[in-house]
Amino acid sequence: MSQEPASTFALRHLDLHLEWVRLWIQRHMRRYADRLVLTSGSYSDECVGRDELTRLLGQRPAQEPQSNGTTFLDSLQVENEAALDARLTAHQELLVAQTQAWAIEEGVLLPLEELRASFQLSDTELKLLVVALAPRVSIDFARLFSVAMADFNLRQPSAGFMAELLAEPGERLEEVLDCLRAEARLRRYRLVTLHEDERWQPETPLVHAPVSVPQRVVDFVQGVVATTNAAGTFLQESTLPLHELVVEPLVLEKLLGALRKPRPRLLLRGPAGIGRRTLIAAIVGQGRQKVFEVALCDAFNVEEGPSSVDVGVQVSDLLREARFFNALLLLRFDGVDETPTGSRLLARSAWLQDLLADYPGPIVGTAAGDSVLAQRLLGSMQEITFSLPPHDAQANLWRRLLTPHLSEKAVERMIVELSPGYQMTPGAMHRAVATYLEETPRRGRNGGFSTAPLVRIVRRQIDHRLGFLADPISTSMRLTDVVLADKAKEQLAEVLSFARHSERVFQTWGFRHCSPSGRGLSVMFSGPPGTGKTLLATVIAAELGRVIYRIDLSRIVDKYIGETEKNLGRVFDEAEKAQAVLLFDEADSLFASRTSVKSSNDRYANLEVNFLLQRLDAYDGVSILTTNFVQSLDEAFQRRIRFKVDFPMPSEALRAKLWRTLMPPEAPVADDIDYGALGRGFELSGGHIRSAVLRAAIAAAEGDCKIKNCLLWDAAVAESREMGALVSGGTYSERSSQQTLSGNRDSK
Repeated sequence: MSQEPASTFALRHLDLHLEWVRLWIQRHMRRYADRLVLTSGSYSDECVGRDELTRLLGQRPAQEPQSNGTTFLDSLQVENEAALDARLTAHQELLVAQTQAWAIEEGVLLPLEELRASFQLSDTELKLLVVALAPRVSIDFARLFSVAMADFNLRQPSAGFMAELLAEPGERLEEVLDCLRAEARLRRYRLVTLHEDERWQPETPLVHAPVSVPQRVVDFVQGVVATTNAAGTFLQESTLPLHELVVEPLVLEKLLGALRKPRPRLLLRGPAGIGRRTLIAAIVGQGRQKVFEVALCDAFNVEEGPSSVDVGVQVSDLLREARFFNALLLLRFDGVDETPTGSRLLARSAWLQDLLADYPGPIVGTAAGDSVLAQRLLGSMQEITFSLPPHDAQANLWRRLLTPHLSEKAVERMIVELSPGYQMTPGAMHRAVATYLEETPRRGRNGGFSTAPLVRIVRRQIDHRLGFLADPISTSMRLTDVVLADKAKEQLAEVLSFARHSERVFQTWGFRHCSPSGRGLSVMFSGPPGTGKTLLATVIAAELGRVIYRIDLSRIVDKYIGETEKNLGRVFDEAEKAQAVLLFDEADSLFASRTSVKSSNDRYANLEVNFLLQRLDAYDGVSILTTNFVQSLDEAFQRRIRFKVDFPMPSEALRAKLWRTLMPPEAPVADDIDYGALGRGFELSGGHIRSAVLRAAIAAAEGDCKIKNCLLWDAAVAESREMGALVSGGTYSERSSQQTLSGNRDSK
């Protein structure tokens, strides 16, 4: 085995081919000597000689002896055509023998031979490529081509010149030119490119089109290693063994079986970060095959303008790069359908499908959901779906990621905190731990250990994905802090019990087989405004240790048909990954009763309700819906709700308790407060009582005094009047005046 660099052999191999080109040029000059030599026998690149003109006119040559270039070409020691044919044959034998020797004895991979095999080039196609390469790698060949074409204005060979150069006796030029047509392999993969010549209008004929080779092809043939590729990248080989990857055994088995087939075409479905790329790199890397990845959303410049590049050109360059190395082509379709790039690719889908069908290696696509573009480009393909890892697999991955950095006790506490509450992809877990290690000082990871920093990072990832459609809300209160009727307390206790034990009942005890759908927890809170429905939803989430998102209906509902369903689908998909609690506040605006179809608007409104019902049925997380008008909700929707909790207006006793409970212990409270009288005197909900307490506290701060009974009473009167309720007795001072007058009348 040679110790010389591979690029050295690549250049030697290229030099042998260039010597072949030099002999072809000499033969061409002998064949077409009348183009080069004037009647006087001297070389000219400025005019057409008499011998050439006679031939062009189709006339018989004159009887007097013609030079036919003899004097000029002999002076250059150019052999005759027969001798050159013999030298070309001998050189071809030498080239074949030397190529075999380098490949077998030195164990060298020669780029030109690799290229020939990868693109399945014929001998004629390879020769055309080498001829086009010659002036790109050598100044001498650029000048020599100008001499042979008798035109120093030209530096690149034309297609017609190359056909003349390579055509063997009896071979028609059209047979060689066919290899340079638009649909030919050399052009489809941009191994060679043809250009316009401004001297030909309105377009340059094939025979006169200048032919060149893209610089990337030149570099490859010379053995130059490409450092960057803006549109695609080669994935690094995975160092993880297959048994350490988080993947279902059945999915792994299907994928391995599919990749063993010839020219497989696969589409891997699953959320971003689920491990599709990592798994492909690990499997293919075992056979030392490369993986060339193209993120279609980012790969193409689709901007219009003078500097824009045709999408077809960009695709050809990408496929050429992949074929250089016989790589597995990994196409990421995630999110591309909704982009200008997707529209542009879809418009060229027939041509692209044909180009991809010709690709000899495996093609694997990835998509989070349905992709029209993937269906069009990959045609008949096998689909494999990746699901989020179950809690036990997730716990094992947390353990493996955290163990090198935390104590065993800290790791187990972290798993208890994160694994049940957040269903994450392996990629998201890796990113969360990397961010945690970057943001948390080493000395603070075990001493005084807290799970809060990593939990915040995890929630931050979720906020980023859900933030465009929902808002996170939170509370420090627990169920014991809330004043509720006994019946509501019992119902909420049952809700929490279901949420805490459903995983065990459905998965471990097998009840999922009896309930294939509707395994999630859907709860409806109904009651008048201010009775604590939204507050109790946040308390439920806090009790379960989960983040809660309030759906912003203004961002969900869209005037365009189908967009509302699409937005809701994103919400449910992201929330399911995070095991988040979804809060649909004022759900009657979304889940209203379906109407009879009298117009197209009614039909599409019903479709939205139907979609919501289906997604709620399939959602495995916790969804809470609040409504002030339960009677307006769709009946079919109400049947799908697992728990219904009614929050009536609080009784007199509960109101008195609310007045007392909502007063913070730090507040300066006077001794004269009569909570019972406040409960009897005002039929307020818990929300309005909270507002009244706050209003009284502000008044006390303004007067620099304690919170007195009179201030609370006046605040309750103000709240009642703002609600439009009748208040008997008026404010505290009015009530006191009335009581004084009444006492005076009684004394009389």
